[in-house]
Parts: sequence; structure tokens; C-alpha cells
Amino acid sequence: MDSFLLKLFQAQIAIQCKFALLSHDELTRRIASLHDDHDLVRARTSEVFDMPDNERLAKAIEIGMDWSAPPWLAIQSFLSAIANISKALWGQRGKFGVEREPLRRSLGVADSSPLRPTSMRNHFDHFDERLDAWFAISTDHNYVDMNIGNVAAMIKGIPEDEMFRSFDPSTGDLIFWGDRYNLPTIVVEVQRIMPLAIQASA
Repeated sequence: MDSFLLKLFQAQIAIQCKFALLSHDELTRRIASLHDDHDLVRARTSEVFDMPDNERLAKAIEIGMDWSAPPWLAIQSFLSAIANISKALWGQRGKFGVEREPLRRSLGVADSSPLRPTSMRNHFDHFDERLDAWFAISTDHNYVDMNIGNVAAMIKGIPEDEMFRSFDPSTGDLIFWGDRYNLPTIVVEVQRIMPLAIQASA
């Protein structure tokens, strides 16, 4: 790999590492504030009961999104940054694995790195396809999505491989259709390679 191109890739990885860490920091803040936010949601929910039937559901959905959307935005941003790191290191679907080997070597990244898989990001990016596939095979069509907490303990009777987005703050596991993606493991690797990428690109 050309030395100048190598530095550009290293700089790109450093930027995406920073994006990932900022997103994770935001997620951590949002998770920490969920209890207080939940109290606000409960207070706002009282408004719903005085509304006409045709407005009640829409308002309830709006209030729920105000509570749940910020941490999920942070998670989606985190996944996007990690996928960009993976693509820089291996190419889309690994098609530049050989050509980018000098880049991985310069940052001490093995092919077994937790940065490599992009399946979780793909679940989020191709959510429309996941919905179509689930609707075609699910018999009960019980839709479970955007849960924060231990979803297996909260919801009984629905197979984990039919549940969409779930995040368990106690373990750091992001779960989609039974696929597990441990955020703390990813963060440790990002924290390791970011200073190396900054130094190498200088």
C-alpha cells in the first residue's frame, strides 16, 4: 500500500474511532438518565387519558419515542462508525482484505478483531428487509422492538430470535434476532487502536 494512502486510511480510522467513542459516551449518559426521563414520561402520560380516542394512540407513541429514541440514536451512530472502521480495514464484505493487510498490521488488528463483523449494523441499515422476512415467517406477529433492559426477563413467550432491537445495559449486549454484539468489547478495541491510528497518520 502506498505510504501516503496508508496515512489517509489511518487518519480515517482515527476519526471513526472518535465518532464511535463519542456515540458510546452519549449512550452511557442517556442510559444513566433513563430513570429521570421515565418519571417525566409517566407525568406526560396523564395527558393522554384526557384526549379523544383518535388522538390518544398517536400521543402515546410520541411520548414513548421521546423517551426511547435518544439512546437508540446513539447506538445507531456507534454501529455506523464501527462499520466504517471495518470497511477501512477489510473493505466491504472483506473484498480488500489482502490489499488492506498493511493497514491492519500498522494498527495491530487481527482478522479475529471484534471490529470486523458488520452484521449488527446491517440489521439496523436493512431494517425494512428484516421486517419483511420476520412477517413472512412469524406465526404470531408479536412485534418486540427497542427494548432497554434484560429483555428475556421482561418478556416471556416470544423467542429471542423473533425480537428486534434490544440493549441490556447490565451486560452491554446489543441483541437483534438472537445475534449478540457486546459494546464494551468493541469500545476496548477502539480505545486501543485510536492512539495508534493518530500517531501513525501524523
